[in-house]
Amino acid sequence: MASRLVLAVAGSGKTRCIIEELDPNKRTLILTYTIANHQNILDRIISKFGYLPQSFHVRKYVSFLYGFCYQPFLQDALETKGLIFDRAPRYGNGLRRWVSIGGYLYNNRIFQLILNRVGGHELITRLNRFYDQVYVDEVQDFAGHDFDFIELLNEFNGNVLCVGDYYQHTFDTSTDGNKNGRLHSTYQEFVRRFTSAGYEVDTESLNHSWRCSPTVCRAVNNLGIEISSNKQNDSEVIRVTSENEVREIIENNSIIKLFRECSSNFEIRSMNWAVSKGIDHFKDVCVVLNNGTRDLWNNQDLENMNHRTKCKLYVAMTRANRNLFIVDESQVKKILRN
Repeated sequence: MASRLVLAVAGSGKTRCIIEELDPNKRTLILTYTIANHQNILDRIISKFGYLPQSFHVRKYVSFLYGFCYQPFLQDALETKGLIFDRAPRYGNGLRRWVSIGGYLYNNRIFQLILNRVGGHELITRLNRFYDQVYVDEVQDFAGHDFDFIELLNEFNGNVLCVGDYYQHTFDTSTDGNKNGRLHSTYQEFVRRFTSAGYEVDTESLNHSWRCSPTVCRAVNNLGIEISSNKQNDSEVIRVTSENEVREIIENNSIIKLFRECSSNFEIRSMNWAVSKGIDHFKDVCVVLNNGTRDLWNNQDLENMNHRTKCKLYVAMTRANRNLFIVDESQVKKILRN
């Protein structure tokens, strides 16, 4: 069967795309990366069926890689103690390339170890033995050696569907030097890699958001990201600079405040831009700009923003189901100090 990639925009229903295809009569593996999205998928499955079918296995990618791919083949032989999330040394001889002196597997090279010691054919044979279909959500976050797993999935006998949003690439499953280093260099290169691996790529089906209003979508377009809205009702995108109005937003607990980083430093209802990925229940959202993004916003130069920062800002802006407020972090800090 053909392997497929569906590239979506925020709020267009990429997870729903998976849920609608699910059949409890088929043995199904669903892989995701972040904790929030893992729980979101479980909740949606239970909402659809009223229970979690025994034939469905919903796994976070790292735990799947360790439990399903590594342990059955290599645990007894290598007698490792678990995972370590320290970066593996650039150079390593023999087993030290993959296993620390203390006996822990380097997280960013697990799949490379599996390919080296087990082989892709044996891994696909095991997948075929246990599953009829494989779904991968958040596929834009697969990087380093782990993208080799996505390419290998095209050899699976059953249905393979990968869904993701290129511009929600805020985390990497792993990195290791230049391994697949250009994968996310451009949207076109990302699509090309999937096409080269044998995937059918759909960039049209999910290019309209059900979450974001036309006004929010137009604001996101300023990032150089194409997104349109399915909504008829509009909302507001408001650049707030008045100290009193900023204070009102800060004190309004119904409005989530999204910071570039270090949101835990502020004793208000807040979250980091990237961490908000996968959360879709916010109504009004306040995006807090740090100095760098503030200057780019004010100069209408958002399109030239660093790719990773742009992705995180895109995630934050597209959490809004209704109104989007934009404020400066320097102003927030000043208000909270007083």
